[in-house]
Amino acid sequence: MNDLVKYQNKLNGLPLRTFEDSEMNILFSIIAQVRDKDLKEVTFTFDELREQCRYRPKSNITIQDFVKALQVTKTKLKALDYEEITNGGLDIVDKSLFIGFEILGTQEKLVIQVHPDFKDIFNKLTLGYTSFDLIEFVSIQSIYAKTIYRMLKQFRTQGWWQVSIEDFKRLLSVPESYKSSDIDKRILKPTLEQLGGSDENAIFKNLKLEKIKKKGRGRGGVLTGYKFEWETEERKQFTPKPTKSKVKKEKLPEWAENQTPAPPQKTYTETDFASVNDRIASLKSSGKEA
Repeated sequence: MNDLVKYQNKLNGLPLRTFEDSEMNILFSIIAQVRDKDLKEVTFTFDELREQCRYRPKSNITIQDFVKALQVTKTKLKALDYEEITNGGLDIVDKSLFIGFEILGTQEKLVIQVHPDFKDIFNKLTLGYTSFDLIEFVSIQSIYAKTIYRMLKQFRTQGWWQVSIEDFKRLLSVPESYKSSDIDKRILKPTLEQLGGSDENAIFKNLKLEKIKKKGRGRGGVLTGYKFEWETEERKQFTPKPTKSKVKKEKLPEWAENQTPAPPQKTYTETDFASVNDRIASLKSSGKEA
C-alpha cells in the first residue's frame, strides 16, 4: 500500500466542510492509492483501508460499523461536488471526484474509480502539487490542524503561507459564531502545538504565526489575515549517475595478430632531400668528365 499522498494543489481549495477526523483519514488514504492509476478501478480490502487510515482496532468495530463509516464518507464526498461555472454563470455543472465508490460489505472491499475530468489531479504530477506522508497526516488529531497541515505542505519549500481571514474561515469551515479569540484558542494554538516545535521531530520546524492587521478601530487594528512561517524543506536534487562509455575493441584476424610488426619508418627532412640532390648532381658531373 502507498503511504505517499500526492495531488494537484487545486484540491486544497476544496473545503472539507463537515468531515470528521476519521473521515479525512479515509479520504486521504483513498487519494494515496489512486495516484498514478489513471482511470483504473482501485480495490481496497477493509483490512488494508483500516490499517492505512489507523481506524479503530478491528476488535472494537464490526463490518457493519465500517460500512456505515464508508457510507458517511461517500455522502460527504457527494456534498463536495466541484462546481464548474462557465459562460458568465449561465452554465453550471457539478462534478464528483469519483464516479465509482462501491462499498462491498459482503466481500469486505471498497472499489474506487476517479472521474475522467479529475484524472490530472492524481496522475503524472510534476509541477504544482502537494505531497505528504499519510502516516504523519493520520497522526494529527484536529481537523483544523489537518487542513492547515495540507496548506503548509503545499508551500513546504517556500517556507511561508499567507492567507486572508475570509479564505482562512472558508478553507477550514470555521463556524460563523467563532470570534478571533475563539479561533486563537480552538484552532491556532492547538495547531501550532501539534505541527510546530524546535526539535528535529517537529513537522514544521520553528513554526510561527503572524497576525496581519490594518489600521482601524480597536486596539492593534483590524485583523485581515494570518502568515505562517517555518524552516523550509529541502528540495531533492536529481544527480545523474556517471555513465562509463564502453568502447568495443575490435578483434583482429588470426593472421594479423601473428604478424611481426613492421619497423618504424624514417621521417625525412628538407635537409635530407637537399643532400640527396647534391649527391645526384655530383654524380652527373663526374659522368660528364669521364
